[in-house]
Amino acid sequence: ATTTNHQYGILEINKTAGSAKLNANHVTARSGIILKEGELNLNGFNITIESGFPSAISAASGFIKSESTSEGNKSMVVWKNITPGLHTIPFGISGAKLIPFLFTPLSGYGNQFAVSTRNCVRDNRPLTNGVTNLNFQGTDAGDERVIDRWFHVNANGITASITATYLAEENSTNPGNALENFSFMTWYDSKWNLS
Repeated sequence: ATTTNHQYGILEINKTAGSAKLNANHVTARSGIILKEGELNLNGFNITIESGFPSAISAASGFIKSESTSEGNKSMVVWKNITPGLHTIPFGISGAKLIPFLFTPLSGYGNQFAVSTRNCVRDNRPLTNGVTNLNFQGTDAGDERVIDRWFHVNANGITASITATYLAEENSTNPGNALENFSFMTWYDSKWNLS
């Protein structure tokens, strides 16, 4: 897609080499996205799926590369008209480095769910726009208590069960935490809250 407001019925990616790269915003797949092989690189632009069915995104050997900027609201997958069931966004860095994001809505059907992700350095900088610190329980948690990956989620009116994955090398937490189950921390009301 090279122009704004570009629409597809079904967007199919089948690239054995290289990537399919968005070069404009407001790209919409009305029925869904089929990722047969290769990378769909969002390239700083958002893509919208109008069908809210879990099957609206399918991936065989393909993946979506988000790796957004610290602004957080770019390179988002925007999934509209959400219906019940497990929805999977097959994010990845490469074919060998997949980081799928899974969500099962519990309420808020018919609304939209948007997510982007990005890697960061060990201290989890730069911070996402609007976030002023990584202080949790009185100390900076960025170096030893937080995975080195940001997820920016907009899901107004939706309650969901979420599973986010990360690469092994993104777990730079201290050895006492490295093998533990992690919780989401959400920035709300100018502070971090465990979700």
